[in-house]
Amino acid sequence: MKFRYRFLIVLVVFIAALIYFGGDIKETVFETSASTTPMSGASLPTVSFEVNGTEINRLHGYVSNLDEMIMRETITPITSNRTFTVLIAENESNVKKLRYEILNTDGREVESDSFTVLDVTEGPKKVRIALKETMKSGQEYICKITLITNKSKRIYYYTRLKMYDDGKLDAKLNFAQEFSSVLLGSSDTAKQGLKKYLESSRSADNSSFAKVTIKSSFTMVTWGNLEPKVIWEETPTITEFYDSMASIELKYLISLDLEGGTEYYIVKEHFRFTYTEKRTYLYTYDRTMETLFDVANTSLMRDEFKLGITNDTNARTGASPNGQYLAFVYGRELLIYEPATNTLMKAFTFREDNGDYSRDYYDQHAVKLINVYDNGDADFMVYGYMNRGEYEGRVGIVLYRFIKADNRIEEQMYIAVNSSFQLLTADMTDFAYLGDRNIFYFSLYESIYTFDLTTKKLTVIAEGVPAEHLVYCEEEHYLAWQDNEDDLKSKAIYIMDLTTGEIHPITTSEGETIRLYGRINNNIIYGFAYLNDISILADGSRLLPAYKLCIEDGHGNVLKTYTESGYYVNGVEITENMLTLKRLKRLLGSPV
Repeated sequence: MKFRYRFLIVLVVFIAALIYFGGDIKETVFETSASTTPMSGASLPTVSFEVNGTEINRLHGYVSNLDEMIMRETITPITSNRTFTVLIAENESNVKKLRYEILNTDGREVESDSFTVLDVTEGPKKVRIALKETMKSGQEYICKITLITNKSKRIYYYTRLKMYDDGKLDAKLNFAQEFSSVLLGSSDTAKQGLKKYLESSRSADNSSFAKVTIKSSFTMVTWGNLEPKVIWEETPTITEFYDSMASIELKYLISLDLEGGTEYYIVKEHFRFTYTEKRTYLYTYDRTMETLFDVANTSLMRDEFKLGITNDTNARTGASPNGQYLAFVYGRELLIYEPATNTLMKAFTFREDNGDYSRDYYDQHAVKLINVYDNGDADFMVYGYMNRGEYEGRVGIVLYRFIKADNRIEEQMYIAVNSSFQLLTADMTDFAYLGDRNIFYFSLYESIYTFDLTTKKLTVIAEGVPAEHLVYCEEEHYLAWQDNEDDLKSKAIYIMDLTTGEIHPITTSEGETIRLYGRINNNIIYGFAYLNDISILADGSRLLPAYKLCIEDGHGNVLKTYTESGYYVNGVEITENMLTLKRLKRLLGSPV
């Protein structure tokens, strides 16, 4: 199977195109049985905070303890009275007890306490917390909230606390919310008043509303001819907070009445600014919008899917070998199209469309398409925070197979990860492969793993392999990596045939090192350097001149060798099918 990457405003489906397409993991928990039951609905409570009557920072719960030190998604500012209220939206749970823990940034507990959560007739349950210990103004603390249900289930929530005598929380929130409201409003006079905050630039990309910044044109920032209507607003999220500076994120659902009908979009706005009583200085304004793709409202009469406005410039598609099925991932959902019957089906989504927007549009996960089969089945991976289902409230990696005949998904592998989605994404590469041998290959935390779907055995193939020293060729089904992340200590490059599992080494001679530069077309590029030629520059950087450069396919065949007496390669730049070399020349009697 082959994939294409391209910017998709409209994804056009042609039959000819289908034919072309052809914690630490060592401490994780493994579930070895395949799951075939329907995915259950979301059930965990959400939590937000009320400070001086203002609600902020909606949190989604985890059912396993995470490392508090890595959870940095929100900051909850409190005043010198050291009180705040926890708002509990129970959803399908029944919360009976709350425990909080305050820790300083080195992990030492400052204080903790527990409360009985009283029942209410309507609205969220509330627990008012008055901190006992004195907090230093402006210093960051960790707050861990544990909810305990009537079934003794524990759910964990994490935020950071900062105390200021007068942090002007309300004024800062009002600035962001009023700014957003004016942009959405109809008053041209009010919109003109926002020009002083913008830094519109001629070099800005004003081609799409998918991504708008402080440098975009005034027309783009003010929504142009679009007339968005707000359907739902999420509680504001604070990601940075200082005495005068703040970073605030707003998220809301809008509708647009367009020629083809009403379309819905999730919009996110990010503000970073300094607030003073005299003036507010806006440093960052970013706005993204993404279409909610609705299968029921999709017209397939002209063999096209109108995706609308999207910031996803790498929408991924794949086709079955016989060209009868096309699959694509969009908006964290997997969809499969069958041209012969002109039908489109949703193979995977966390969205329930029951009006619970906070949980439906919580986007701390991603979906990766791996294989599409001739019978319409598909392999795909979901990683990040699990919004619902058997692993609701966990961060992990799940390998699924969509069974078209039964219109269901079947779990193939599950790995729990002691991390947030942001950190997990940073620690994962784009490499994932599942072939005919029922062996799943993937890379995480700078290690390469195999997972046998039959025996449920996890094997470490290599460790200490950062993304820049890893090359995956999807078309030729091979993986190459450098044996040491330190270029001075690298003695081999390994090429693995993913269809057989065989590994071919490329080794150096004594006194040499080898470096993997990347790939061009379906071939890898690597170079050999003498250790005696390596030098350290005045700024501490290394000069690693290669005396020989090689281009090799994934089967051990050297296709081209570059070497020239007296010249060395100090850098390789790969742009599509072009290879640019940065060369050095040895002067007589001098080092390189």
